[in-house]
Amino acid sequence: MMSAKWEDNRLLRWISHPAPTALYDRQLVWLSFGLMMVGLIMVSSASIPVSTRLVDEPFHFAMRQGFYLIGALILAGFALQIPLARWQQLSIPMLLISFALLVAVLLVGRSVMVRCAGCL
Repeated sequence: MMSAKWEDNRLLRWISHPAPTALYDRQLVWLSFGLMMVGLIMVSSASIPVSTRLVDEPFHFAMRQGFYLIGALILAGFALQIPLARWQQLSIPMLLISFALLVAVLLVGRSVMVRCAGCL
């Protein structure tokens, strides 16, 4: 008979204990997936009335968020293939580019104010 203990269950042990030769931390990946799903659910539940009113489709924003999520997962898969030494070589230039882009947003960006009928 199989034991129902946490330590004896292979699947739960696989999820909860990191593999010694893995390129990534399994627990961090599961937590990230969980956060992604919570975000998708939050977008879905919060945007149903707005998207129904704007585009006559209740899950318009949820589907759009799902497409962006799939694209982000594909890009993360490509980024995972780049060796850590290469990321370390490019860390300073990427930081400087990030700072330059932040300054560019302050200089080039413009403020957008959204007015709604029920706000006032």
